[in-house]
Formats: sequence, structure tokens, C-alpha cells
Amino acid sequence: MKLWVMSDLHHEFVRDRQYGAQPMTRFDPSIAAPTEFDAVVVAGDVDVTLLRSLRWLADHFAGVPVIYVPGNHDFYADATAPEGVRTIDELVAMGQDLAAKLGIRLLID
Repeated sequence: MKLWVMSDLHHEFVRDRQYGAQPMTRFDPSIAAPTEFDAVVVAGDVDVTLLRSLRWLADHFAGVPVIYVPGNHDFYADATAPEGVRTIDELVAMGQDLAAKLGIRLLID
């Protein structure tokens, strides 16, 4: 199995307009993809909050198995997020539900 592994995209600093207020995300998976891979493994810190991270992954890796291990930034508070400020336990529960709906394997206990 060939894995495409990445981490620390930190879209909370600069993100797609669709995902929040900041204007531009520099990372575009379509131009950075290896020629062959069977699954994507992302090791944390895509965005704030976890739900934004999951939505971004689902949108950018549709049809590809995705395994996500959240990082510490996935649990930072963001009053501008659609889900508002939540506790870590609330975000984990919401993230597990959303990941299941999106077909993303969320690795967290």
C-alpha cells in the first residue's frame, strides 16, 4: 500500500474563503499529489476546529481513503466556526459523527 502522508497544513492562519475568513490557502493537493497513492494519512493540525479540518479533507480527497489523526490546533476555540466554541469532548463527539458521515477514519479516543 502506498500512503501519501502530510501534516501541519495550518489553514487557521491562511484558509480558503469557503472554510473561514482568511482569504487564501497556499496548499493545493491537486498540484502536490504523488503519481500513485492508495490512501491519505494526515497527522494533525489542518485547521481550527476539528470539524473544519474534516470538511476540508472530505472536499479535497473525495473518493480516496483518508485517515486523520487530529493535532492540538484542531481543538483550539474559534468563535467564528459554525459550531461555535466547544469543549474538547464535544468536538471529539461531533468529529466522530462527521467523520463517519464523510467516510474519514478519525483516529482519536
